[in-house]
Amino acid sequence: MAAIDLLLNWSPTSERMHQVVLAGLFEHTRLLELLGIPGAPGCVATETQGKLYDFTVGLDNGRRVHIELKVDAFLDKLQMERQMAAATDGDWLLYVLLGTCRFSWSESKIEVARQRCGRAPAADCVRVVDLRAMRDAVATLASHATDPDHSDLAVAYGRLLRQIDDWAGQYDRKPLAEWKSLGSDWYGFYDKLVRDMKLPDAEILKVNNRRGGFIGCWWDISSLPLSPGAEAYLQLEEKLLCFKVSVDQKEDRSRVRQAFSEAVLAAARDLGFRARRPKFRSGAYMTVAVYDGEYRTGPSGTTLDWDQTRSTIAAARDVLAVAVGQCGAAGERS
Repeated sequence: MAAIDLLLNWSPTSERMHQVVLAGLFEHTRLLELLGIPGAPGCVATETQGKLYDFTVGLDNGRRVHIELKVDAFLDKLQMERQMAAATDGDWLLYVLLGTCRFSWSESKIEVARQRCGRAPAADCVRVVDLRAMRDAVATLASHATDPDHSDLAVAYGRLLRQIDDWAGQYDRKPLAEWKSLGSDWYGFYDKLVRDMKLPDAEILKVNNRRGGFIGCWWDISSLPLSPGAEAYLQLEEKLLCFKVSVDQKEDRSRVRQAFSEAVLAAARDLGFRARRPKFRSGAYMTVAVYDGEYRTGPSGTTLDWDQTRSTIAAARDVLAVAVGQCGAAGERS
């Protein structure tokens, strides 16, 4: 099995490596069945329909499975719409989300995208496989495969999937000072925070900017009646807990930023929340206030304190709600 060992010595986030391994497993094993797709697979075609899909697998029942694989690359909404529109009746669409992509997308978000697509497959024909589901299926395959080569490949691939999963799960075993900017710790931390605090509208994504970018998480998006289309929300920019505003109307941005900053800081004073005004920057998305301290732990802490984190985030949500309400009341009076 030297070839398998060589193959799996590639970078675990190499999408090409995952494509090669999965093409073999999809064609020669029961992996698709273990992922919920019935039917015996035939030949696997790659980069089908002008590279619209990563794989297309024909089944012995006459149906086809179109597969989109994402590791750390972002799944684009327009790409999904084209894929859904191109699928014919009876086709399966299978989204395999590994690496950091699984934090940006979920089954519920893809279902929302499916409903918005003008011509989309039926709901039960669109499936999402995340890292955990793939790990479970590959583990079952490794245990029951009768061909030793298939079993060895499944074992090796399962080991690599566990390694990917562990990269995003080490954050709570590290001092906060060791969390690297743009590192995988932030994805794992945000993911647990979103699930624990039940933030259904939360988005987790790498954000690029002139200062190098950050891994961001934002939620509680609220309409802000200070300008048409303006919205307020909370955002974690790694170490920073920010109160944000987005303003479409360029001529309104400075005014809205100033007004909402004052509203947030006033609400924070009233609620005993430690907030400060940052250095303002221009643009459609602006920070109007930040938490004045380390939101992930207490004053003297050096490691993650989940109770402190949840308490601070909950208090920030209260401040945001009060500030948005105050702006709405001011708008009604004017």
